Amino acid sequence: MFHKIATSISRIRTLHLLLIIFSLAFIIRTVAWFYYDPHLFGEYGRSDYHDLLNHASQSDWVNFFNDGRIYQPIYPLLWFPAFNSNFESLYIFTLHQIFSIGTIYFIYLTAKKIFGIYYGLIAAFLFAVNIEIIFWFSWAYADNAFYFFLALLGLVATNLFQERKLINYIVFILSSFLCFLTRPEGFFVFLAAIFVLIFIYFSQKFSIKKSIFIVIGLIFILSSALLSSIFLHKKTQSIFLSNFHIGMALYVSSNISSNSLEEQNYLYNVKMGEDIIKYRKEKFNHFYSCFRCRDDRGIIKDNFILASIGLEFVKEKPLTWLKMYVVRLGANLFPSLFSPNWSLVHQLYSFTFSFSIVIGGSLALFFQDPRRFLASALIFMAFVLILSINLFQREIDYRVPLSIHILFGIVAPYGWYKFYEYLKKRFVHF
Repeated sequence: MFHKIATSISRIRTLHLLLIIFSLAFIIRTVAWFYYDPHLFGEYGRSDYHDLLNHASQSDWVNFFNDGRIYQPIYPLLWFPAFNSNFESLYIFTLHQIFSIGTIYFIYLTAKKIFGIYYGLIAAFLFAVNIEIIFWFSWAYADNAFYFFLALLGLVATNLFQERKLINYIVFILSSFLCFLTRPEGFFVFLAAIFVLIFIYFSQKFSIKKSIFIVIGLIFILSSALLSSIFLHKKTQSIFLSNFHIGMALYVSSNISSNSLEEQNYLYNVKMGEDIIKYRKEKFNHFYSCFRCRDDRGIIKDNFILASIGLEFVKEKPLTWLKMYVVRLGANLFPSLFSPNWSLVHQLYSFTFSFSIVIGGSLALFFQDPRRFLASALIFMAFVLILSINLFQREIDYRVPLSIHILFGIVAPYGWYKFYEYLKKRFVHF
């Protein structure tokens, strides 16, 4: 039966199959848009970017550049032309549809380039019908834009890994900037791709093992230099800890230890505010000479306090922090196993999809194949992405970690095919 289905599908032109996938994605996301319309601009009727956009519309540049989301300007810049206009809802709907169709197309092109047309179509289809990603389509967050730029980065990085031309380097740098100026974790994907390029360079001069050792050594040296400058240089430490994303990453990663809704609501709505007030009172004199850790009123910045609390926890209880980090990693990769409040249907769907994507992508690494290096590069970028997200993300909505499905999903169809071939060869005898 499956052979007949495959034969029938193979007779359809690739362009027609791709258009069917685009149409399916458009229809499902349109239904989701109207179904979840009350949540259009976020849980409380406003997006995380409303303050930033409001400051820009009023030319309040002081507060604009002091906003915590200033490091994620791409999505609000794309939103700004329609902000507070009569066609704002239609504009965001169109913008998100463009992001979704574009993401599907980039996934198709990347998988096609590495593995072939049919693997590209399967990878594109998997993203098109991923209900967990579709759920967030109507929310005015940067995730839809990030999926688009991450898929673009995966494509241009693959081109660069294959052909190190000047134009590929330029497009790679541009797409990297778009990626990490949309969401902060995009910076780590960019770094991962850079280290792959370094590996390619050294592998042409030395053995594979020596090249891996050199790359690991570079990562260790650069990480040590960064940590030393942060801990030993007070001005650098103050600037680093005053960053919004770093402050949240250190604080949240040292506090969330379960996947319960109650714990997370308590942390964000109660404990965080109490900790800031308590720390400001107790440590007021300790930070009297800190550099750029105070606002214009001379008050220690909240971000600096949150980062300091998290950093103290890491110093005092490193093993506990590491244990919490490992548990969060499991929850971000397979959230259904750590979310007892989800319905059984939701748990089964989430686990099946996550397992298929993550394990399928990882399987491609274990089989000898000329395409294994490019598959390994994408999976390496995916793991770096989830490890960076894991520093700060453990939300019950499981919104941000879904971005790993982009990179894992490109490789997953081929990984399962190679596993099928292995089982067929190993256990089926004619």
